[in-house]
Amino acid sequence: GIGQFSLPSRAYASGTTEHNGQLTETAVVSAQAVNETRFQFAHTNTFQNGDNTVPTTLVASAFIGGGAEIGRSYTDIDHFELTNFTTVTHKTHTIRFGVRIRRDALTSASPENFGGTFSFFGVAAAPVLDANNQIVHSSPGVPELAPLDSIQQYQRTLLGESLGLSTQMIRNLGGGASQFSIASGNPLTSLSQFDASPFVQDDWRLRPNLTISLGMRYEVQTNIHDWRDFAPRLGVAWSPRVGSGRRRTVVRAGFGMFYDRVAETLTLQALRFNRVTEQQYVIQNPDFFPDVPSVATLASQSQLPSWYEMDHNLRAPYLLQSVVSVERQLPRNTTLAATFVNVHSLHLLQLVNINSPIPGTQEVTGGITVPGTGVRPLGASTGNLFLYESGGLFNQNMFVLTFNSRISRAFSLFGNYSLNHMNSNVDGVGSPPVPGSPSNPYDLNEDYGRSSLERRHRLQLVGSMGAPFGLRLSPFVILSSGAPYNLVIGQDLNGDTLPLDRPAFAADLTRKTVRQTPFGAFDADPIAGETIVPRNYLTGAALISLNLRVGRSFGFGSRSGSGAGGVGALGRLPAGARVGDGSLLGMLDGGGDHRFTLTVSVIGANIINHTNPGGYVGTLLSPLFGQPTLLNGGFGGGIGGGAFGSPANNRRLEFQTRLSF
Repeated sequence: GIGQFSLPSRAYASGTTEHNGQLTETAVVSAQAVNETRFQFAHTNTFQNGDNTVPTTLVASAFIGGGAEIGRSYTDIDHFELTNFTTVTHKTHTIRFGVRIRRDALTSASPENFGGTFSFFGVAAAPVLDANNQIVHSSPGVPELAPLDSIQQYQRTLLGESLGLSTQMIRNLGGGASQFSIASGNPLTSLSQFDASPFVQDDWRLRPNLTISLGMRYEVQTNIHDWRDFAPRLGVAWSPRVGSGRRRTVVRAGFGMFYDRVAETLTLQALRFNRVTEQQYVIQNPDFFPDVPSVATLASQSQLPSWYEMDHNLRAPYLLQSVVSVERQLPRNTTLAATFVNVHSLHLLQLVNINSPIPGTQEVTGGITVPGTGVRPLGASTGNLFLYESGGLFNQNMFVLTFNSRISRAFSLFGNYSLNHMNSNVDGVGSPPVPGSPSNPYDLNEDYGRSSLERRHRLQLVGSMGAPFGLRLSPFVILSSGAPYNLVIGQDLNGDTLPLDRPAFAADLTRKTVRQTPFGAFDADPIAGETIVPRNYLTGAALISLNLRVGRSFGFGSRSGSGAGGVGALGRLPAGARVGDGSLLGMLDGGGDHRFTLTVSVIGANIINHTNPGGYVGTLLSPLFGQPTLLNGGFGGGIGGGAFGSPANNRRLEFQTRLSF
């Protein structure tokens, strides 16, 4: 729980215990039919123990201090899964059909934030102070104003308290907490969720060089009222003949619908914060920092708890995916493939405060919007109502060029390049504050822009080559464009309790809410006529990772036939192997036909020790705005125990001994 912005005081203990049992039964029904049944049971227990008696102090994108605010939390999950499918061959048809059934039973205790959290988001405009902490006036009686970042707001608060100023005087100087939140009640909640998905598929070999695949899948689950989840699939593979009758080109095309299940954790959140089981209070601009009021005191002051619901019309998210690829065999055992992928996703999940103040009704003092004010459509007595909706949208167009070349027994090379373009208006959903909540709950399209998942250009090269003294060199190169990140003010201007509002491109540089940055001038309190900055407007640094594996294999033991003891050359990817997972090790070894193979190797990750920064701060009112706070850990996964995907991404040498038999 510590690191990046969290101080050591927020550390907590955690642990996970997993039990898993699997049973498979296969029946050869006839010469043309095989049936397989699989059953799995898994029990998972996770726990976290941390101090939730000390309130947390959150200074946005600067530091988080105080307690861990976790308490004694635990989650128990019992997972049952039953799958039965049958494969039947009939003439030129291969037909598969079956069903998967799953059930999850979840019990969770989460006394999170029972000690309370004070948040400092920064101030769009506050009086400028001189070296003696006196207000600077631009003209008699008119104070000079300027934006305060989150840590300056926190410093002003501590300064005012040390001088014995009243809460209102501290607030007038730009100090005081932006928000206070606290939870209470019964932390124990449980639920169960069931889903089923029958399917049927027919691979029809219409001609020796033409195969057509047709399929249909139906998905259904409890906890949502959605019974329309039919998922058709269509695929075609065609290999035209050339003059000699050989087929060197394969054209493939496919289309399919794919559904995501609505996670039981969302239902759990709605059951937990229903204003009865647990209560969650959020107070804007509290006047009691650093003292934490009791929940009874908040209730007596007519403070209303926030609550959560699942939209009755919630639909399971799905995507429509279309793929066209052309694969061509070239001389010298080389294959080249070009693939175009189009993805259109609908009904992605979002968490929206549907009782946020109506735009234009917030109070404005001195030309500055007062957060937390305004008229609420469901009335002030309803409080903040967070609704899990399915109004998200995602679009992707991607071109991938892949080559696989086994030039000789001693040298092979695999690589791919992708050009990717992604747009969406949501990145995920969970408990706030999360990217799954819109910046403007009254206009979801305002967030449609670059997806945070987009890496515009990406190049991977993996090689395997022989060297003197029986050594094998395996370079692995990764080059990738930087990741987009969102530019937000860091304040909650629209009153939805989430600091996800984005600034505007400054049209009037004389406004006191304008902040000049290396990326341009942005207005932290947008006014009519200004253009809101698009979502994920900024881009982080590119990723450069050059890696090398040097290995030597020693074969011994009696020979046991062609290919025994070997794991294949890099020229052909084993089924299920992916660049970046451990299965790539086998391709890099080169193999042999001895009964035993001992491979000794050295893996050098990021051999040029190039710094790959990540975790960029996009909060305008943060003292670290535009700066990286983490190191990019590479492409993930890792080879050989994660060496190439080292979290620190510094140069790393890993020595490895591997016995294959």
